Amino acid sequence: MIAAGFARPSPPNRFDNAIAIAIDAPPEAVSACLTAPALMP
Repeated sequence: MIAAGFARPSPPNRFDNAIAIAIDAPPEAVSACLTAPALMP
């Protein structure tokens, strides 16, 4: 479920979408959501 958010074409609000997903995710997934956008070009 988490990966699906990053697999879609990147909209301007990709980071906002990651935050929305993280709200319902366990803590370790929250860290991944916050880190992955920063590592992506």
